[in-house]
Amino acid sequence: MAGYQRRPDRRVGSKSEGCLAAQTPVDLAARADIVVTMLADGAASYAVHLGRGGLFASTGSATLVEMGTMSPDHIADLVATAPENIRVIDAPVSGATQAAASADLLVMAGCRDEDADLAAIFDAVSRQTIYLSQSVRGRGCDETGGEFADLRDYSDACRNDDPGRSLRHHV
Repeated sequence: MAGYQRRPDRRVGSKSEGCLAAQTPVDLAARADIVVTMLADGAASYAVHLGRGGLFASTGSATLVEMGTMSPDHIADLVATAPENIRVIDAPVSGATQAAASADLLVMAGCRDEDADLAAIFDAVSRQTIYLSQSVRGRGCDETGGEFADLRDYSDACRNDDPGRSLRHHV
């Protein structure tokens, strides 16, 4: 396993823990078939994917799984911009830092449940994975992007203790 940390004051992991530190995102992509990012916002995502030494500079094939909560337009833009050798999957999570530490996240994955290589990753960090749709060259939503928008609204309502609000809005 390899890791990359955008902030130099944060630790990636150690060799004794089985983790090698990559110097750049493209270095990370060169070491892995699957790269998982959980970035704070679109600006951070663009920097890691498209910035100098970014993931999209990789010449090898890779599946990039974005687990941060990004807009459907942002994910669609990443998919449209990704080189042919890169597959982008949108898989946002519901849950805070404590849920992540205890592998108690809810993953909303824009891929097929038959994608066993991704299922193993989702299972390692979550209590449940909801598979929303089949990817279309990595696109993690239906053709209109509506599936993710609806589920993200539902997820936001659940965090605000009112899941019925979203269901009333979208049904």
